[in-house]
Amino acid sequence: MCREPASADRWTPLSFRRRAFQPPGACVVSAGGFEAENGTVRPGDRIVAVNDRDVRDELDFRFYGGQSSWLRLKVLRGQNGRALTVRIRREDASRLTFEPLRPARCRNRCIFCFVDQLPPGLRPSLYLKDEDYRFSFLYGNFVTLSTLADAELRRILEQRMQPLYVSVHATEERVRNLLLGRRKSRDILETLGTLAAHGLTVHTQIVLCPGINDGDVLVQTLEDLAALYPSVASIAVVPVGLTRYRREKGLTPLRAVTRREAVQALAVISKMAERYWKRFRDPLVHGADELYLKAGLRFPSPARYGDFPQWENGVGMVASFDAAWRRQRTKRTDFLPGSWVRPMAAVTGELAFPHVRQYLDWLERSRGIRIHLVGVRNRFFGRHVGVAGLVTGGDLICQIKEARLGGRILLIPAVMLDREQRQFLDDVTLADVERETGCSVWVFRADPEGLEAALAEIGRNGSGKGCASG
Repeated sequence: MCREPASADRWTPLSFRRRAFQPPGACVVSAGGFEAENGTVRPGDRIVAVNDRDVRDELDFRFYGGQSSWLRLKVLRGQNGRALTVRIRREDASRLTFEPLRPARCRNRCIFCFVDQLPPGLRPSLYLKDEDYRFSFLYGNFVTLSTLADAELRRILEQRMQPLYVSVHATEERVRNLLLGRRKSRDILETLGTLAAHGLTVHTQIVLCPGINDGDVLVQTLEDLAALYPSVASIAVVPVGLTRYRREKGLTPLRAVTRREAVQALAVISKMAERYWKRFRDPLVHGADELYLKAGLRFPSPARYGDFPQWENGVGMVASFDAAWRRQRTKRTDFLPGSWVRPMAAVTGELAFPHVRQYLDWLERSRGIRIHLVGVRNRFFGRHVGVAGLVTGGDLICQIKEARLGGRILLIPAVMLDREQRQFLDDVTLADVERETGCSVWVFRADPEGLEAALAEIGRNGSGKGCASG
C-alpha cells in the first residue's frame, strides 16, 4: 500500500474540466405520490415556471413557491418537452424532491489553486473546481465572485442568500487579479458593498501567499473589509497550501509560509483584532490554526472565536478542542481503564501532533488510558502539507507498519475521511487499513468528547472489533 501517485503527466479527465451544464428549470426526482388538481406531477418533469415566474433551479422553485397557497406550474414533460400547466397546493409542493444542483465551474486560474496541484489518479470529484454562489449559500463553499453577473447579484439580493463565503485574498485590484490569474474581475469591494447595503452577511478568507498579499497589502485588505462590518462578519487568514507536484506541473513558483512569516502575520492579525475588538466588541479577523501551529504561538481563548463561523476552514479547531478538554476534566468518565483487550494507537497530522500529544499524556495520567500517537508524515502531498484532513490512507498504512503498531485498536479522526466516513483522499478504505495493518479501526470526531465517546464504545465492545469490520 506504500504506493506512489501516478505520473503527473497524465491529464485530468476532460469531463471534469468542462463547465457543468444543467438545463434551466427544476427536474422532479420524486413527486411524493400526490394528485394535482389538473394532473400529476411526475418524476422526470421539469418545472420551468411557478406563478408566472421563471424557475432556473430548485432554489427559485422554493423561493417563488413559498409566496402563495396555490401554485401554478409550467411543466415540460417527456423527451419532446411537451408543455403543460399544473396547479398544486403549497404543502404538496413541499413534498417534491429534485435533481441535485450541478455547480458552475470556476473560470479563475488562481496561482495557488490546490486542485491544480493534485496528482492524477485520485477520485474524480476531487478535480472539480466550483465557483457557484448557490453552493456558497447552501454548503459554505468559498467563492471569489470574480465572474458574478449582475443578474446573479440581483438574485442573491432578492432571495436573501446569506451567509455567503467569499475568497477575497486582497482588495487591491492588481494584487487580487494576480492571485486569481485574471486580467480583470468584478470589483470585490463594490460587490461586498452592495451586499452590505442590503444587509446580507458574508464570511471572508485570505489565502496568504508570502511576498504577494502579506505585509502592507494584508493590512489594507483587513481595513477595507472591516469598513464593511457587520456585513463582513469574519475574516480568516489561511496560509497557502503547496504540494510537491507544483514544479513538475509547471505552476507559478510559490513558497510556503515560514515560521518567521507566520509569526509576522499573526502579529498583524493580533494587532488588528485588538483594534476591532475595541471598536466592534468583535475581533473580526482570525488566523488559521495552521498559522499558530507553524509559529508555535498560543491560541486565542475560545471566546474570541464567537460561534466559530469558520471552524470548517481550520479556524478555531484547536481552541474548541481545548474547551472540550477543559469540560472533560470536570466530569466523570463513562469508560474504565483496562476495559479493552488490546493496546491502542491513534493518528493525526504532523502539525497537530504536539498538541494532541499533550492531551493524550493527560489522558494517561488522569484516566490510566494509554494511546500511542502517530503524527503521519504526508509523503503523498509533500513536506509542506501537515494537516490531518489531507492525510492519505496509503501514508497512514505505511507509517503504522513502520511503527510496528499492527494489530492494535486504531483510532482515526473523521476529518481524514470523506463524508460517508469510508475512504481517504487516495480511495484507500477503512477495510483496506484493517486488512493491511491487522488493526481494528475506530473512527471518532476529532475532539476530546468525540474520542471519549469512541473509547466508551470500545470499552463496551469487549472484542475491540472495529467499525470497519461490521
